[in-house]
Amino acid sequence: MPQAWSLKDAATVPVAYLTAYYALLMRAGMRRGQSVLVHSGTGAVGLAAIRIAHFRGCEARHPHPFAPPPPQCPPAVATA
Repeated sequence: MPQAWSLKDAATVPVAYLTAYYALLMRAGMRRGQSVLVHSGTGAVGLAAIRIAHFRGCEARHPHPFAPPPPQCPPAVATA
């Protein structure tokens, strides 16, 4: 947890990731190689959705044709 975060701030991170995970994988059945359209990709859930999509080998598409693409997220490192 970053030093500057309060415990309240840190507690919100799992909620965003669980919401995005549930929507993309449990409800939508996202699979490797698919593309995902993420609206509001600058909010907590949108950023989590982009990160999860990239981690799962999917392309996260930006809804506006003239907007710059989202930054490439570095791959997550699995730890045992």
